Amino acid sequence: MRLLPPLLSLLLLAGVPAAHALTPPPMVPIG
Repeated sequence: MRLLPPLLSLLLLAGVPAAHALTPPPMVPIG
């Protein structure tokens, strides 16, 4: 697998939490 470009990795790191914050799942199993 190729390493992600820094910009893309930063976009993923910033985008994933933002997406979860904007659309929180109704139930989050905690185990």
